Amino acid sequence: DQIFSDEFNVIWDSSDLDEDELVYAVLFSADNGSTFSTLEIDYNKTNITLDPSKLQDCSLCRIKVLATDGINTNSSVSEAFGIDTTPPNITSVIVFNESDVVDGNVLRGDNITFNVTVTGEGVGVESVWVKIWEESIGISSVIWEGFLSFVSGELWSVEIETDESFPIGEVNYTVYANDSVGNEMNVSDNFTIIPPIVDISIIYPTSDMSVSQNDFFNVIVNVTCTQGNCGTINATLDPIPENEMTVELTNKRTYNQKVFSLGEDIVRYIIHVGHIHYKYNGEFEDIDTTLEETVFGWEMNKASYSVEIPEYSEGDFKFVNNYEDNDGDIVSMKSVVVNNIKGVLDGNEVLYEDAFGTGIDLKVIAKNNGFDKLIVINEKPENLEADLEFKYEIEMDGFDVKSDKGTWNKVDSVQTSDSIVLDKTGETYLREFRMWDSSKKSFKINVKLEKVGDKYYLTKILDKELLKNAVYPVVTDDTVSYYSGNGDGHVENSGSDWDTVHDAGSGDNYDYTFSTAGAMDYYFEGDYYIYRSFVPIDTSGIDDNAVIDTASLYLYGDTIYTDLYPCDLHLVQTSQSSSSSLYYDDFNQVGSIEGTPAVDMSYLYTSSYNQFDLNSTGMSWIDKTGTTYLGLRTYYDFNDIDPDDGYQEGYCWFHYKTSEESGTDKDPYLEVDVDYINKGIIPFTIGETPFYTNDLNPRTSGSLDAGESEVINYWVNATGSLGSYRFFAYVNLTSDLSVGKMSDDWFVDII
Repeated sequence: DQIFSDEFNVIWDSSDLDEDELVYAVLFSADNGSTFSTLEIDYNKTNITLDPSKLQDCSLCRIKVLATDGINTNSSVSEAFGIDTTPPNITSVIVFNESDVVDGNVLRGDNITFNVTVTGEGVGVESVWVKIWEESIGISSVIWEGFLSFVSGELWSVEIETDESFPIGEVNYTVYANDSVGNEMNVSDNFTIIPPIVDISIIYPTSDMSVSQNDFFNVIVNVTCTQGNCGTINATLDPIPENEMTVELTNKRTYNQKVFSLGEDIVRYIIHVGHIHYKYNGEFEDIDTTLEETVFGWEMNKASYSVEIPEYSEGDFKFVNNYEDNDGDIVSMKSVVVNNIKGVLDGNEVLYEDAFGTGIDLKVIAKNNGFDKLIVINEKPENLEADLEFKYEIEMDGFDVKSDKGTWNKVDSVQTSDSIVLDKTGETYLREFRMWDSSKKSFKINVKLEKVGDKYYLTKILDKELLKNAVYPVVTDDTVSYYSGNGDGHVENSGSDWDTVHDAGSGDNYDYTFSTAGAMDYYFEGDYYIYRSFVPIDTSGIDDNAVIDTASLYLYGDTIYTDLYPCDLHLVQTSQSSSSSLYYDDFNQVGSIEGTPAVDMSYLYTSSYNQFDLNSTGMSWIDKTGTTYLGLRTYYDFNDIDPDDGYQEGYCWFHYKTSEESGTDKDPYLEVDVDYINKGIIPFTIGETPFYTNDLNPRTSGSLDAGESEVINYWVNATGSLGSYRFFAYVNLTSDLSVGKMSDDWFVDII
């Protein structure tokens, strides 16, 4: 009755009357001895270790041993035994919260249920259990472990309470199942723990207020538990949250920034070049460009635009502009393709392979700042006697169509290489049209607008000479965006004389729509190339009364070459003509004063963020009411040194990801830590300046469950000097200080 799943030993005794040396053959049967297969031959031991994983599973297995002295042969067969190496099969794991939402977010403190279906293979299922990990699977601490109960059939279940040991965010788990002989299977996944949500609103005052010196004034706040069981809540009159853990101040979000309290009265601004938020019901939410499957293909609606993508390449691509004052303007486009190809989804991209003919693909990407429709030419076309043209049908009824040629009359055809603006209730942009090859060279291309019959067409024209000399694959874009762009990129210039190239008033090429940009000095065989990069960042979301303590620019490295020596990078201030674009004459709009100490490029990284700490000069460039203009120059350009003076050839090149890169995890961003004027909790001590309260601060509410609220009333005395003081209130959970919310702020003038 033995069943083996791990290695086991077979031992036999043998003898020969005339004491000849014996050798053995070992055979295995999976069918109770009806047939045997050979495991060993000319074997000279009387035991053997067998690995079941190399044998066939069976319930009536037998081993036969043949012994021979070279003349006579005898054999013996073992009793029947079993081999089972097949673990139970976990066919499904269904995780749901207290609202019975499968894979739904779980409020910390609520129960989560695991329903696991396990089919018994071999000897059946003995036990099913789950481990929940603090962080990484298999290497971090286990925060919960326990067995599931058998329900019926193939179903096992357990209900788990998520207490404070469960971290906020994604929580990894592993479900295991085994049988009675030790075969085991496991599957891993994760669920998301969310904290209770608290809110605070100011009942009084309803606006900025004035108060006489040494007089009392009233502040009334309403504390609400909007989700989950909040328990008691701290409410504080305090310009800066005093909790010791990092917490996002969501009321300070803008389209491109997040703000965090770091404790110790320090607030950190993370300010991206591009948009990271969109507005939903008046609140800023994180952009998520993941494409969701629908009956017609795919859609995305968690940005300042939404998009519908067809399953097949001949279908309509629908872009809906929901940004600011747009009333949902719809731009509908249809690619005039050669082949009607079914799309293949990959994250936030859909690929229609060979849609424009063999080797020419259509790829669409839902990005934070717009919808890319890319044509990918994988190999050099055989026939380049004429320019290549690719056509889109676009629904333009109701739109004013504008370009650098003025407003299109929608009768005569017009060509342009600059952005096209579709103006209805707001502006939708077909951003500047470009082509890139695999050497990262970028070229402007022309497009033609025309009306044929009752339809409007946009035709992209790829110059045959550019295509003849390009490095393949080649990509050309057609980006539809809800705003004009971010203006981060580079301007380049080249030529055979260093002074002419370096001192030029304008460059010979520029790009602000590609996913990478860079600063570069390059000299080879008498030719010079200089790239100057531009990083404009909207920093108007920084509070006016914030005092900047530190600031760092973060750039995600893509390509680095350090053929030349020295090879340093210099951060400078720029004065590009537009924060949303670049042009040829921006080449000389770069400064010559360092905003950070020079950085040796050999210490920079690719595939990782590089941190550039601004010095006092660099921090003085941060504009709290507008755009901060930063840029990069390389050693020879910054110092006006001809690389050929050192008899060198090669690159000094730092290439990094721009805001055009899909997603936000590689965006350029500025990290600014600030302090505040007039900061500090309002004390409960009579006579303290500039304010004191007549009761405890912070105050603690009663225990609040979802939907419950409490009004807290403060009386504050204005003991300070005449002037204007910034106020706001803050609430957080007594049980978890990281869960909090800041109120809108207001100013109190002591007069």
